[in-house]
Amino acid sequence: MIVIVFLISLLGVTSPTHAAVDAPDTTLVATMRQKLAFMLGQRATSIRLVSSTATNFSDSCFGLGLANELCAQAITPGYKITFLYGGRRYVFHTNADGSASRMPRQFGVFVSYNRIVINARVIAAKQFGVNRRTVPLIDFQELPIVPTCLPNNPCPAVILTGYALTFVANGQAVPINMGLDGKVISDSAAVNISAIDAGKILTVVPSNQVNLTLEGNSATGYIWAVAPDSTNLLKQNGAYVYQADNLGVVGSGGKFIFKFDVTGLGTGKLKMIYYRPFETGAAPIQTFEVNISAVAVTN
Repeated sequence: MIVIVFLISLLGVTSPTHAAVDAPDTTLVATMRQKLAFMLGQRATSIRLVSSTATNFSDSCFGLGLANELCAQAITPGYKITFLYGGRRYVFHTNADGSASRMPRQFGVFVSYNRIVINARVIAAKQFGVNRRTVPLIDFQELPIVPTCLPNNPCPAVILTGYALTFVANGQAVPINMGLDGKVISDSAAVNISAIDAGKILTVVPSNQVNLTLEGNSATGYIWAVAPDSTNLLKQNGAYVYQADNLGVVGSGGKFIFKFDVTGLGTGKLKMIYYRPFETGAAPIQTFEVNISAVAVTN
């Protein structure tokens, strides 16, 4: 028996549990591996795949909604992907193509060697007056600018301007936008709009974050959402937040708050619909549109 174990160790044979660890990555697995590498501040080659399982999640937050979030109750096809690094497991819940993901807080990143993550975690902890070691990073998204492609001309390269990181503190989602220099993107770059801005022309630059507030009542089953034909110049940053007008009165109505990042240059329309996700094929009972003009910063 001792000889057999010794020979197995020499041959590098692993148990069936880890048989798929060194298998070639699918595009989705490779994307999530690179994502975790950024969050940890480590090399992707040091992160091992444990499992990747197709899953139907019960809502748009992949079953991981937090206290200050309201998630659309709709079946969301995706995957549960588990990695191993440093003896600890890290789990992602993703949509089908990996363009959106989130980690359960207990499987989030508590320790990182990435300067951007370290600085952002300190800010998140200070906001709630908690120890930064108790504030896990559960997601991040790149903040890119996608230049306009002109006919008969090569498309310019995508420009990365920073990252949108999401931490958890006191059971709440804490979004923080960080620049490539490891400094927080100032709130002064925020552009706030609401229903009174419908039909207007909104001029924005790549460093802006557009905050949209629309009134509604989630108790009726209706929610605001980005329309399928809305402009791709603005990308929704995280799930919307619902704030009830009167927490003591059930069904009193409230506000849906969305955050958008500017991801391109050009013109288009931000379109929103107010509808019930479970009423397939039903027309929205309200809409909101605002004209977007995304321009480059001039000195």
